[in-house]
Amino acid sequence: MFASIHEWDIRVVDAVQRFQRPIWLDNFMATFTYFAHAGLIWLALGIILVLFVKCRRAGITLLLSQVIVIIGNELILKNIFRRPRPTDLNPYIQLLVERRANMGYSMPSGHASLSFAAALVIAYYNWRLGIIAYVFAALIAFSRVYLYMHFVTDVAVALFTGSAFAFGTIKLVNWIYTKKGNQPT
Repeated sequence: MFASIHEWDIRVVDAVQRFQRPIWLDNFMATFTYFAHAGLIWLALGIILVLFVKCRRAGITLLLSQVIVIIGNELILKNIFRRPRPTDLNPYIQLLVERRANMGYSMPSGHASLSFAAALVIAYYNWRLGIIAYVFAALIAFSRVYLYMHFVTDVAVALFTGSAFAFGTIKLVNWIYTKKGNQPT
Protein backbone atom coordinates (compact mmCIF):
# COMPACT_ATOMS: atom_id res chain seq x y z
CA MET A 1 0.00 0.00 0.00
CA PHE A 2 2.77 2.47 0.92
CA ALA A 3 4.52 1.73 -2.38
CA SER A 4 1.40 2.65 -4.36
CA ILE A 5 0.98 5.87 -2.36
CA HIS A 6 4.63 6.72 -3.00
CA GLU A 7 4.21 6.05 -6.74
CA TRP A 8 1.13 8.30 -6.79
CA ASP A 9 3.07 11.03 -4.95
CA ILE A 10 5.88 10.88 -7.52
CA ARG A 11 3.40 11.07 -10.41
CA VAL A 12 1.70 14.13 -8.90
CA VAL A 13 4.86 16.17 -8.21
CA ASP A 14 6.26 15.27 -11.62
CA ALA A 15 2.97 16.28 -13.28
CA VAL A 16 3.09 19.67 -11.54
CA GLN A 17 6.59 20.15 -12.97
CA ARG A 18 5.47 19.31 -16.52
CA PHE A 19 2.75 21.98 -16.68
CA GLN A 20 3.51 25.13 -18.63
CA ARG A 21 3.66 27.53 -15.73
CA PRO A 22 3.76 31.29 -16.12
CA ILE A 23 6.90 32.99 -14.82
CA TRP A 24 4.85 35.20 -12.49
CA LEU A 25 3.49 32.09 -10.75
CA ASP A 26 6.99 30.64 -10.41
CA ASN A 27 8.18 33.90 -8.85
CA PHE A 28 5.13 34.13 -6.60
CA MET A 29 5.56 30.59 -5.26
CA ALA A 30 9.30 31.02 -4.68
CA THR A 31 8.74 34.30 -2.84
CA PHE A 32 5.76 32.98 -0.92
CA THR A 33 7.61 29.92 0.37
CA TYR A 34 10.57 32.12 1.33
CA PHE A 35 8.44 34.11 3.79
CA ALA A 36 7.41 30.88 5.50
CA HIS A 37 10.97 29.61 5.87
CA ALA A 38 11.49 28.24 9.39
CA GLY A 39 8.15 29.75 10.38
CA LEU A 40 9.66 33.25 10.37
CA ILE A 41 6.39 34.95 9.46
CA TRP A 42 4.60 33.13 12.29
CA LEU A 43 7.38 33.85 14.76
CA ALA A 44 7.26 37.54 13.84
CA LEU A 45 3.48 37.57 14.29
CA GLY A 46 3.80 35.80 17.65
CA ILE A 47 6.33 38.36 18.88
CA ILE A 48 4.07 41.23 17.77
CA LEU A 49 1.09 39.65 19.57
CA VAL A 50 3.08 39.18 22.79
CA LEU A 51 3.81 42.93 22.85
CA PHE A 52 0.11 43.74 23.29
CA VAL A 53 -1.46 42.75 26.62
CA LYS A 54 -4.83 42.00 25.00
CA CYS A 55 -3.19 39.57 22.56
CA ARG A 56 -0.45 38.20 24.80
CA ARG A 57 -1.97 34.76 25.38
CA ALA A 58 -2.49 34.28 21.64
CA GLY A 59 1.12 35.33 21.00
CA ILE A 60 2.47 32.97 23.66
CA THR A 61 0.37 30.12 22.26
CA LEU A 62 1.52 30.87 18.71
CA LEU A 63 5.20 31.02 19.66
CA LEU A 64 5.04 27.89 21.81
CA SER A 65 3.21 25.98 19.08
CA GLN A 66 5.98 26.85 16.63
CA VAL A 67 8.65 25.56 19.02
CA ILE A 68 6.71 22.35 19.61
CA VAL A 69 6.20 21.81 15.86
CA ILE A 70 9.90 22.29 15.19
CA ILE A 71 10.84 19.80 17.90
CA GLY A 72 8.12 17.32 16.93
CA ASN A 73 8.66 17.46 13.18
CA GLU A 74 12.30 18.27 12.64
CA LEU A 75 13.82 16.33 15.51
CA ILE A 76 11.42 13.41 15.86
CA LEU A 77 9.06 12.69 12.94
CA LYS A 78 11.44 13.44 10.07
CA ASN A 79 13.99 11.10 11.61
CA ILE A 80 11.37 8.39 12.02
CA PHE A 81 10.06 8.62 8.43
CA ARG A 82 13.43 9.43 6.77
CA ARG A 83 11.67 10.08 3.49
CA PRO A 84 13.81 11.60 0.72
CA ARG A 85 12.61 14.77 -0.98
CA PRO A 86 11.38 14.72 -4.58
CA THR A 87 14.50 16.56 -5.67
CA ASP A 88 16.64 13.85 -4.06
CA LEU A 89 14.89 11.22 -6.18
CA ASN A 90 15.02 13.26 -9.39
CA PRO A 91 17.94 15.72 -9.34
CA TYR A 92 17.38 16.60 -13.02
CA ILE A 93 14.44 18.90 -12.31
CA GLN A 94 15.44 22.55 -12.50
CA LEU A 95 14.54 24.00 -9.11
CA LEU A 96 13.05 27.46 -8.66
CA VAL A 97 14.54 27.79 -5.18
CA GLU A 98 17.96 26.86 -3.93
CA ARG A 99 18.22 23.47 -2.33
CA ARG A 100 20.18 23.91 0.86
CA ALA A 101 22.59 21.15 1.83
CA ASN A 102 21.05 20.74 5.29
CA MET A 103 17.40 20.50 4.27
CA GLY A 104 16.88 17.10 5.81
CA TYR A 105 14.08 14.71 5.11
CA SER A 106 10.78 15.36 3.38
CA MET A 107 8.00 14.09 5.67
CA PRO A 108 6.33 16.01 7.21
CA SER A 109 6.79 19.41 5.57
CA GLY A 110 8.09 21.89 8.12
CA HIS A 111 6.78 24.91 6.22
CA ALA A 112 3.29 23.43 5.99
CA SER A 113 3.20 22.09 9.54
CA LEU A 114 4.30 25.40 11.06
CA SER A 115 1.72 27.21 8.92
CA PHE A 116 -1.21 24.93 9.76
CA ALA A 117 -0.27 25.09 13.45
CA ALA A 118 -0.25 28.88 13.28
CA ALA A 119 -3.56 28.92 11.41
CA LEU A 120 -5.24 26.79 14.07
CA VAL A 121 -3.93 28.98 16.89
CA ILE A 122 -5.01 32.15 15.09
CA ALA A 123 -8.44 30.67 14.32
CA TYR A 124 -8.84 29.66 17.97
CA TYR A 125 -8.40 33.26 19.09
CA ASN A 126 -10.00 35.00 16.09
CA TRP A 127 -11.90 32.92 13.53
CA ARG A 128 -11.96 35.68 10.89
CA LEU A 129 -8.19 36.06 10.93
CA GLY A 130 -7.99 32.28 11.13
CA ILE A 131 -9.64 31.96 7.74
CA ILE A 132 -6.97 34.20 6.25
CA ALA A 133 -4.26 32.21 8.05
CA TYR A 134 -5.66 28.93 6.68
CA VAL A 135 -5.64 30.31 3.12
CA PHE A 136 -2.06 31.41 3.69
CA ALA A 137 -1.16 27.97 5.10
CA ALA A 138 -2.77 26.19 2.14
CA LEU A 139 -0.80 28.35 -0.30
CA ILE A 140 2.41 27.61 1.56
CA ALA A 141 1.64 23.89 1.49
CA PHE A 142 0.91 24.00 -2.25
CA SER A 143 4.08 26.02 -2.88
CA ARG A 144 6.15 23.22 -1.34
CA VAL A 145 4.76 20.72 -3.87
CA TYR A 146 4.95 23.28 -6.69
CA LEU A 147 8.62 23.96 -5.93
CA TYR A 148 9.44 20.21 -5.92
CA MET A 149 10.50 20.23 -2.28
CA HIS A 150 7.73 17.96 -0.92
CA PHE A 151 5.26 15.31 -1.93
CA VAL A 152 1.52 15.82 -1.51
CA THR A 153 1.44 13.35 1.37
CA ASP A 154 4.22 15.31 3.11
CA VAL A 155 2.03 18.40 3.28
CA ALA A 156 -1.07 16.32 4.13
CA VAL A 157 0.74 14.77 7.09
CA ALA A 158 1.98 18.26 8.01
CA LEU A 159 -1.61 19.50 8.15
CA PHE A 160 -2.36 16.85 10.76
CA THR A 161 0.87 17.15 12.75
CA GLY A 162 0.76 20.94 12.81
CA SER A 163 -2.88 20.91 13.86
CA ALA A 164 -2.29 18.26 16.53
CA PHE A 165 0.69 20.10 17.99
CA ALA A 166 -1.25 23.39 17.95
CA PHE A 167 -4.28 21.81 19.60
CA GLY A 168 -2.06 20.38 22.33
CA THR A 169 -0.38 23.75 22.77
CA ILE A 170 -3.72 25.53 23.12
CA LYS A 171 -4.76 23.03 25.79
CA LEU A 172 -1.42 23.41 27.59
CA VAL A 173 -1.53 27.22 27.61
CA ASN A 174 -5.15 27.22 28.80
CA TRP A 175 -4.24 24.76 31.57
CA ILE A 176 -1.32 26.97 32.66
CA TYR A 177 -3.49 30.08 32.65
CA THR A 178 -6.19 28.24 34.61
CA LYS A 179 -3.60 27.14 37.18
CA LYS A 180 -2.52 30.77 37.51
CA GLY A 181 -6.14 31.76 38.19
CA ASN A 182 -6.97 33.18 34.75
CA GLN A 183 -9.90 31.91 32.75
CA PRO A 184 -9.19 30.25 29.37
CA THR A 185 -10.34 32.12 26.29
